[in-house]
Order: sequence, then structure tokens, then C-alpha cells
Amino acid sequence: GEYVWYDKNTNDIRDSDENGINGIEVILWREVAGEFVKWDTEFTGLNPAEASGDGYYKFCAPPGTYYLEFLTPPTGIVPAFPGSGTADTDSDITGANGPNTTDQFTVVIGDVRCDLGAGYHPMASVGQVVWFDDNADGIRTSGESPAEGVLVEAYDIYNDMVGSDVTNANGNYKIDYLRREGYYLRFSPPQGYQLTTPDATTNDAIDSDVNHSNGDNTTSYYQMEAGVFMPNVDAGLVVGAVLPIELLSFTGQYRPDYVYLSWATKSEINTEYFQIERRHESEDEFIAIGRKVAQGGDSKYNLNDYDVELAGVYYYRLRSFDMDGSDQLSEVISVSIEREREDGIAIFPNPAVSDVSIKIDLSADKEVRVDMYNTTGQLIVGSIIEGPLKEGTTNKVIDISNIPAGVYNVKIYLGDDLYTRRLILLKN
Repeated sequence: GEYVWYDKNTNDIRDSDENGINGIEVILWREVAGEFVKWDTEFTGLNPAEASGDGYYKFCAPPGTYYLEFLTPPTGIVPAFPGSGTADTDSDITGANGPNTTDQFTVVIGDVRCDLGAGYHPMASVGQVVWFDDNADGIRTSGESPAEGVLVEAYDIYNDMVGSDVTNANGNYKIDYLRREGYYLRFSPPQGYQLTTPDATTNDAIDSDVNHSNGDNTTSYYQMEAGVFMPNVDAGLVVGAVLPIELLSFTGQYRPDYVYLSWATKSEINTEYFQIERRHESEDEFIAIGRKVAQGGDSKYNLNDYDVELAGVYYYRLRSFDMDGSDQLSEVISVSIEREREDGIAIFPNPAVSDVSIKIDLSADKEVRVDMYNTTGQLIVGSIIEGPLKEGTTNKVIDISNIPAGVYNVKIYLGDDLYTRRLILLKN
């Protein structure tokens, strides 16, 4: 056993003043001949040994390896985050064996495991409208029609799809049963349509939020809060004709920790965006690593590729997309990377929900500075580490309790070299 409870203050811990939830079906799965089978079922109810022990359940089972599954009713609640309190007060729903399941555990004769709890708090949700942006200005105005039948999906930080909806006749969608963490959305436009320019106005109620920051047709991350509906995550659809683009230059340069890519264009009147594609010499296929929304006219762009840990030759190419979805490829350029003994950087846990450790391994004595910025470039925490460090390993633990949930860039200066790492904070 032992308790399923309602986490009213959303701290992921079973507090003394929080009530149990009765009527939840709990399934005990047991490993038999290498496969898990449904072994027993209980419903939560009153603990006969306590005056107010609601949400209680208990199994008696033979020695073996098990996990638990809690059948969550469709009443607007989602599991609390596991491992936040002590063994007796935390929630143990980890999803390790499927939705709403615990980790596996093994019991032998005489074992008592009455510290397996499940907390629930109100769900979060997100929505709102997809429309046809007839004048392609990125702003939803009177007279522009809603788009019905557009699939919208929500993805968590592990790129797992966790919910979806299809827009109705008013262009509205709503994705429920989200947890208190970060998600991005992916929109699937109908054939012949693309997404309009994002963030064309400061009025979030009438702009489009699809900026492709997590892949084609995706939004940025949105931090959900328990019991809160996040509105105005919208998407505008446009259609256009094909016009060629003139690429003036496309170059790549290896800098410490990343490859710097830049290109310049002319006559991109109807270009929607550029997709950057990469292949290492050990790989057979190009993969997309990022994209940039076209600025129109004569423009310059750049992108940093941090995923270059292998030595050898990296090949890059640009794929430009026009408004109707047609595309054209640039010539392939190459960047060679040679490495000797290097300094090492690690940030963990990542994503994080409490303290974060920054580990730096130096091959020689160096001046070091570590700063944290948000995605708009605003300094959040300066000089996390600052000053001379000796050759070897330094580990710094930082308190993130006062930093809002979101995605951050941690910049690490090791001597004259600058390194950047992404850090995701899931909650305060």
C-alpha cells in the first residue's frame, strides 16, 4: 500500500491536512515467466485502523517483482511529481511501466512495502484558435475565417506526445490533462497551407505563436500550472505562390564548442523559412537541426550548431521553403573539427526541479565565469562561478528555488572560450 491523496497545495508531498481519494482502482502487476500479468485489484477507501484514513489500499501478495497502476478517473486531475518527499509522503507514480504506473519493486517473505503512494492535483490545459490569415500579416483580424479540422498536439520536454485535439468549426482547440511542467505544441496545417509569421504584434490574443523553435510547425515551450488554462496559443494559416530565392553566401566556421553558420540572401519575396541540415562524415543521411523564419528582401542569418561532439568533417546545407511548401537546396559546405584533450562541462539534473550542479573539468588552470540567461538574453543569475580555477574538477551546486520555470541558457567562459548549455527548469 498505502495512500492515494489530493495534493491541494501542489507541492507533490502528502501533507497532514490533505485528504485521501476513495474509489481509485489500483492494479497490482506481477512478473511471471518474464512477463507482467495483472495479479490483483483494489479500490481505495477508508483505512479501518484510522478514523480519517481515506484513500487507503493494501495488497497481500507472494514474493516476487511487481509494479502498481493507478486508474485515474476523468475528473480533471493528473499525477503529482514523484520523489519530492520522504518515502512515506511522496508520490510514486513515475510512468516507468506505462501511464500512471510506479517503478518495479521486489518483495520477499515478510517484506512490508506500505510507502507506495499516489498524489493528484488539478490538471493544466492549453488552447485556443487556428485561423486563415488571408492577408498574411500574422494578425487575426475581423473577417478572417477559423480553420476547422486542424490537428494540434502537445509534447513534453522528452518530445513525447502527451495530448491532442482537433479544431472545431470555430477554429478552437483545447488540450487537457497536462501536468505542471513545460510543453510545446505542434500544428498540422491542411495541404497547401503553411504557418504565418509569428509574434507579429504584442497582443497575444490575435497573433500567431508557431515559431518552429522545436521543429517544423511547433511553438516555444509553455510552462503549465496546476488548475490553470493557458489561452491564446494560436496559429495562423497562409497560402502563397512560388518565387525563387537567390543565395548570396553560405559559410561555416568551427568555434570552441560549436559551429557558426551564416548565410545571406537576395530576393526572398515569398520565402517562408530556411531549414538547416547536417551530416557527419560517419553518417549516411542529412538531418534537420534548426530553422529560421525568412525576413524577406535582402537578409542575413546565422545559427550556432552545438551538437558537434565528434571529431571529423561535418557537412551542412540549406533548404529554403516557399509559402506553398515547395523547396530548394543550397550547395553543401563542410566544416572540419580536430580535437585534442578538452575541458569538460556537465549540468545535472537537466531538466531540474530543485538544486542544479555545474561540474567543470579543466585540463589546465583557467579563469572561469558562469552566467545564466533566459531565452530573450536577459541575465538571470550572474557570476555563478567566477575567478581562477585549478586544473581538475570543480562542482558548484546552485539554488534554483527563486528562478521561474522555463528554458535557460547557461554560458560558461573557460579562459577565452565560451560554451553554452541549455537548462530546463520544471518548477520553482
